[in-house]
Amino acid sequence: MSSFSSNNTAALAVIAILAYMYFAKRQSSSQTSGSVFKTSLIKEEFLPFELIDIVNHTEDIATYRFKLESETHKLGLPIGQHITIQYTYKNPESGEESEIIRHYTPVSLDLETSGYFDLLIKKYPKGKMSQLFRDIKVGDHIKVRGPKGFYNYEKLLPKKKNLFMVCGGTGLTPMAQIIRGVYLNSKHNPLLDGISNFDETKITLIYGNQKEEDILLKKELDELVAKMDGQLSVYYILDQAPKDVSWVSKVGYADKELLETAGLKATSEDDNETQVLLCGPQGLVSGMKRMLTSDFNFPRVKPITKMEDKVFVF
Repeated sequence: MSSFSSNNTAALAVIAILAYMYFAKRQSSSQTSGSVFKTSLIKEEFLPFELIDIVNHTEDIATYRFKLESETHKLGLPIGQHITIQYTYKNPESGEESEIIRHYTPVSLDLETSGYFDLLIKKYPKGKMSQLFRDIKVGDHIKVRGPKGFYNYEKLLPKKKNLFMVCGGTGLTPMAQIIRGVYLNSKHNPLLDGISNFDETKITLIYGNQKEEDILLKKELDELVAKMDGQLSVYYILDQAPKDVSWVSKVGYADKELLETAGLKATSEDDNETQVLLCGPQGLVSGMKRMLTSDFNFPRVKPITKMEDKVFVF
């Protein structure tokens, strides 16, 4: 064999190996509940996903559905983690462009969906990433990588007896994902009839918004409250009182009295049954961290929280 031929053969072998490694990574298999499926995310690489549908809920809130590689693919996102979106933002005044990234939690779960994933987005007038979702059309693509995050509900051991969730605005999305995951693995899900190894975690959600129209997934949350037969409780907080205040738990802010009404008790060093999850505006999260420490004996919340901590901040 000539030197030229030998070099070509070696080069082709290297290319073949690299190609195999890429596609093996691109179509990595995951295993859950005894089934194997292909996942679409790559942690270190932004990939394009095509928008295939938009459902507008209000002028500023919509669900965007993105297509995966095939109808049998899963996104590959553990419950409690999020994806990263990259976007080239153009300043409307100066015309300058800059690369920005933002983190989002899909409201769809691999447990029940294949071939697509859904993002519930609230668009803000001056939001840089909101520019993307204001302008995007069916057939356009977004750049996504993941998974990302320090919380993985499926690996949270031991499972908690009680999850207290306090969130505001779009901070609901990781909470909604966990709530849906618990429901899909609970005795209340009719699809699991006959299975005895249920998730019996009790969830209390305290969810704040400025006004009634800002509440995300209210219909879905209320339906789950009814279906889960006491396993899920939801307390709605609004800054602005609606015409009918009978369903609102509080007009104003979450305070010690509301948390106590919702069932939160002071913790102790050896109490490992309750975990508090926080997500939302900085003011809400900071206020709750102080309150949990001063009024409920929770340890001081670290700047970066871990899955096993008594208080976790998304």
